[in-house]
Amino acid sequence: MELDFGTILVQVLNFLILFGLLWVLLYKPLKQTLENRAKTIKDNLEAAERARLEAQNKLKELETKLANIEREAQERINERLKYAQKVSNSIIEEAKAEAQKIRETALREINEAKRKAIEEIKELTVKLVTETFKELLDREISEAYTRKALIKAMPKITQIKR
Repeated sequence: MELDFGTILVQVLNFLILFGLLWVLLYKPLKQTLENRAKTIKDNLEAAERARLEAQNKLKELETKLANIEREAQERINERLKYAQKVSNSIIEEAKAEAQKIRETALREINEAKRKAIEEIKELTVKLVTETFKELLDREISEAYTRKALIKAMPKITQIKR
């Protein structure tokens, strides 16, 4: 096997021409395609990061709004509870006032009935005493005895008043 320098040179030259053609025809477009693909991926990653940050901001904003809505709802509930308590207290106070009025009216009626009963008892007592004294007078008891009997009966009559 003899080495022919000319053949080797032609093969090296062919290799270099083939390498140059491949470089121009394949490598540059492939490199450009890969660079474009890398740029697209980079742009997509940046867009995804922006979208993620935007979504996080939106989530925080919505969480804040939700917290505000919950706080407002709790405030409204508390206001309604306070109002209900005021209404309840008002109703209770009105009922107590009405009960007091009824109690006072009943006491007045009881006192009036008591006063009338005492008056009736007095009238009956006077009537009974008068009838008793009439009977005594009918029996011809002396006037002095009648006075003594009336004087004795007066303390008993005044005690009925009490």
